[in-house]
Amino acid sequence: MDIKLEDKNDKYEKMRKIMELKNSLTIEKLTEGLLPAVYEYFKYVRAMEFAAAPDYQYLRGLFKAVSKENNFEYDYKFDWIEKLKALKNPSPVEDVTK
Repeated sequence: MDIKLEDKNDKYEKMRKIMELKNSLTIEKLTEGLLPAVYEYFKYVRAMEFAAAPDYQYLRGLFKAVSKENNFEYDYKFDWIEKLKALKNPSPVEDVTK
C-alpha cells in the first residue's frame, strides 16, 4: 500500500496519513481470511482503554482454543522464532567444488 505524500520529507504528514489509514481499516477488513480468534483478539484490543491492563489469560485462551480445535501442538515454538534462529545461524554453504 503506497502512501502518497506532497512533501516526501514531511514526517508529520506521513505519520498522519498512516494514522488515517489505520483508523479507516475495520477489524473485519484487517482480519479477512484469518481465524475468528484473530478477529476476537483485535476486537478486544481495540475496545481497551489506553491505560487498561489486558486480560492475558483470556487472550492466550483464544489461541489455545484454536490450537486445541486444530490439534496443533502447543509447544511454544513459533515460526518467527525458527526464522530468527536461521538468520542468526545460517547453515553452512555446501562446497560443490569437491
